[in-house]
Amino acid sequence: AIRARPDVDAARVAVTGVSYGGILTLMAAEEDSTLRAAVAFAPAAMNWGWNAPLRERLLAGARHTRVPVLVLQAANDWNVGPTREVPEAVRAGGGRGEGRLYPAIGGSAGEGHSFMMLATDLWRHDVLGFLDRQLGVRRTRAGR
Repeated sequence: AIRARPDVDAARVAVTGVSYGGILTLMAAEEDSTLRAAVAFAPAAMNWGWNAPLRERLLAGARHTRVPVLVLQAANDWNVGPTREVPEAVRAGGGRGEGRLYPAIGGSAGEGHSFMMLATDLWRHDVLGFLDRQLGVRRTRAGR
């Protein structure tokens, strides 16, 4: 659908998502090897420690993906296992996986989980750099 749009370069599509959307991002990367990058913010963080079937499903999918994956979280998210384990699983399967763990945001796990919205200056450079590398984009200093 998105690739059919005239204003989209169908050969340079990336996906991103936050929390549940991060879970879907990882599943999309596993399913669609034509994606150029996947950026998952705090995927499954609220469920990682207690939902073993979901955790194992995401790790198994990560071992199969050939899409470069970046996982990001704040240190005080509900569980930082996704940032530590998903990139490792991607690499174990022969893919390119990166993880970034940022300092705590706010004073609660809920605020840490929301760092994508609360602390854009913290992650912006890392995410745009990752996407630039994967999509072959050169940005000017103004970010355009």
